[in-house]
Amino acid sequence: ERGGLITYWQTITWSRYPEPLLANITLSWNKSLEVVDDIIITFEYGRPTSMVLEKSMDKGTTWQPYQYYADDCLEAFGMSPKQVSDLAPTNLTRVICTEKYSGWVGAKEEKNVVFEVRARFGVFAGPKLINMDALYVRMETMKGLRDFLPFPTSVCGSSAPLSEEPTSRETTY
Repeated sequence: ERGGLITYWQTITWSRYPEPLLANITLSWNKSLEVVDDIIITFEYGRPTSMVLEKSMDKGTTWQPYQYYADDCLEAFGMSPKQVSDLAPTNLTRVICTEKYSGWVGAKEEKNVVFEVRARFGVFAGPKLINMDALYVRMETMKGLRDFLPFPTSVCGSSAPLSEEPTSRETTY
């Protein structure tokens, strides 16, 4: 239903405005998954103003960022904004902050935040991922690229606003 989404998680009402509403969503699969396609996170009522996608290789004891998202990367994380297209083969696993998938005011219809795996693969395999042999060779020879791909436990941490809709504890998942 609604494009395959059957259920979703929602934060409590942002009752302490202007204090940021912080939310962390942790997903654990108890095994390591290898990322082979884009990770798309869909927000029901518009994207957050800032967010961090992180992974843990030790069941949540320590965390490493995959990517930062913000409507103002410099203000939110002290990082200059970048896009995956700014990366080169030598720094493909670099953690960046992008402003591409953030912004809340006036963007209620824009619900997706994307971790662009395919675009990173495209640096080696070409924009349409036709030369996969080149990608596989790089994955075998570049330890950093191999270490970048496992996704055993992840957390999506964001700051409000996540929703402008009223809610109650009874409707929070």
